[in-house]
Amino acid sequence: MLREIGRYPAPIWAIFAGWVIGILGRAMIIPFLALFFHNTLKISMATVATIYLLMGVARTVGRLASGFVIDHLGCRRVLYIPPLLRACAFFGLAWCVHVRAPVWVMVALLCATDFLRAFFSSASDTYVADVTPAEDRPHVYGFLRIGLNLGWMIGPAIGAFLARTPFSLLFALTGGCVLLLSPLTFLLCPETRHDARHKIHKHDGALGIFGFRDVWRNKTFTAHCLFSICHFVLTAQLVSTLSVYAINVIGITRVQLGWTYTLNGLLVIVFQIPVNAWLARVSLGRRLVVAAAVYACGYFAIAFVPNWSWLLVTILLISFSEMAAEPAVVTVVSRLAPQALLGRFMGVYGFARETGYSLGQYYGGWLYHGFSAWPAVLWGGAAAFGLVAAAGFAALRKPVLREEGGRHA
Repeated sequence: MLREIGRYPAPIWAIFAGWVIGILGRAMIIPFLALFFHNTLKISMATVATIYLLMGVARTVGRLASGFVIDHLGCRRVLYIPPLLRACAFFGLAWCVHVRAPVWVMVALLCATDFLRAFFSSASDTYVADVTPAEDRPHVYGFLRIGLNLGWMIGPAIGAFLARTPFSLLFALTGGCVLLLSPLTFLLCPETRHDARHKIHKHDGALGIFGFRDVWRNKTFTAHCLFSICHFVLTAQLVSTLSVYAINVIGITRVQLGWTYTLNGLLVIVFQIPVNAWLARVSLGRRLVVAAAVYACGYFAIAFVPNWSWLLVTILLISFSEMAAEPAVVTVVSRLAPQALLGRFMGVYGFARETGYSLGQYYGGWLYHGFSAWPAVLWGGAAAFGLVAAAGFAALRKPVLREEGGRHA
């Protein structure tokens, strides 16, 4: 397995490093952003929640817009130009915090950073689909998830270490991290077939406004995105509802909660590649169905957790289901997408992903508010989305196979 990783080409390693660096920079500030607005700037938590909502909308819109831009400019340019602009936005935030600029200016720049972050996400997904054989994509997408988890593990530790420094320094450091993405991808990520095609051929008017008409006409892909939204509604509970429930209902400490998330990240880093290797002979359709169903069972089991030890057991179940499902979801998208519209398909998929996360956090908060005293109802209401996703993925197994022209799905 390690030998196979060593054979990955330089562009894949560059994108892996890009995820580590980019997420590390973001993770340095996100855990402390609410504290900065509420405790330092004396902004109400209701306003802070609205700020997070606006950032979520910016990511969602950015994902959709990125697909159009990728298909017109090519993956390579979108891998290195938006990070430059995003770094500038973070440096601007550092200056705004230093001079205590109006809050609305800071919010606008934060939304700009999340909007531009969506471009790198879509471009990296598209680039992998364009340079990797179809049968290898689950392995490569899983490998990139290791980079994401590495960034999320290291970033908060650095942010906590620098917690007593001015918050402007954290923004400046994040800008420096993001800035590294541009030369990294510029030097190590050559043009792909997708990029070359768009230098020669321009999209014709048959694609409709912004070229998304043909994307929505692919009913299998559209259905896959809708069921993926259900899957990501459940996924969102890990970082929103679970944290509040674990402390207020199960009664664990903040330190134990931190170790819980550390365990989740470590499991992905250590076992993502072995899990991919173990599931290599399992069709993507079956892998998605089983993983989504087990994922739902894992979240429902939280309702019956009496203490931290049993919570860690459920995290094991959830983490391994996540490792099976996440690379498969995006791999199906890469196989359904025609070469000419690869960027748009990835952009629409990203739109679905961010929509699921945003709706999931809102829905989870509503569930907790109304049913925290009835854990089976709370977590059953969340797990229901996972079961809907599993049923949907099961119904799509044969259509996905047909769309791929009989390839292993």
